[in-house]
Amino acid sequence: MHFKKRLKQGIIVIIGSLLIISSLRNIFNQWRLIAEAQKRNQKIGENIDNLRQNIDILEKKIKWATSSAYLEQAARDKLGLGTKNDYWIEIGEENMAEVSPEVKETEKPAVLRQWADWFTR
Repeated sequence: MHFKKRLKQGIIVIIGSLLIISSLRNIFNQWRLIAEAQKRNQKIGENIDNLRQNIDILEKKIKWATSSAYLEQAARDKLGLGTKNDYWIEIGEENMAEVSPEVKETEKPAVLRQWADWFTR
């Protein structure tokens, strides 16, 4: 009878130990998962901040690109258009030589012709 009582106590201790070990293991796994989730949340938060900054920059660019000041600047720079208050300086033909010297263009023969000339020298 004494043996049966000891056996029951031993089984209870083993089962209790297994339950405690299993519980501690589950607690550790949950703690690890929470730590990983917090790291991922922090990275996602940083990405959201970067995206918000990019959105602000793009909104400013859109606002500038649709403003009348930009349209006027683009018309001046890209199309050479101005307003009635603009002054335009015309450079005569005699002064053009000083602004852009004459460029002499030489015609190059075709690549096959260059090879043929090189081999027949």
